[in-house]
Amino acid sequence: MRAKNKITVLMALEMSCTCSLSYLAGDAIGNRFPVDLESIGTLWCMISAIVVMQATWSESLQQAALRIRGTLLGTVFGIMCFLSLGFTGLAFGMGIMLLVLVCRSSGLEPCLRLALLTMSVIFVGGLGQKNPHPIFISSLRLLESLVGILITLVLRYLTKPLHHRLDTMQRLEDTKKTSRKSKRH
Repeated sequence: MRAKNKITVLMALEMSCTCSLSYLAGDAIGNRFPVDLESIGTLWCMISAIVVMQATWSESLQQAALRIRGTLLGTVFGIMCFLSLGFTGLAFGMGIMLLVLVCRSSGLEPCLRLALLTMSVIFVGGLGQKNPHPIFISSLRLLESLVGILITLVLRYLTKPLHHRLDTMQRLEDTKKTSRKSKRH
């Protein structure tokens, strides 16, 4: 099997393991706490894991940092707005507006979409609760996101040596291929 194919298989296995583990972790978190929509938390844990999983270790670290900053921003703004105005469309709209203004004016624009997604998931999660508490719901979404990120980073770290070996094999195959082409011409 060629190195490129081996890399593809490795990435498929990594993503499968990451999604499965983040599903199990998100489900365990949802079952541990009294929430009505634990499936949102499970999904949020898996989304975080998927967003952070990248082709290289350094790309995964960069995405993890963005995801953490965006999640923290969305969590903080969600707590502020939903504590002030409850889980209402007005609170959500104001929070979105504030997030855009703050992120764009303070150089945090790369985190904006993740912050908006976080606040949206907090809002929808709060709407599904009988007696939602913004700090609890927001903290739960933060925890689920961090767990998904951690699962991906641990798995990527453990497979880093294998990626390095396969990348080296790929470069050698590419060099041989280029060398053969140049000899023909």
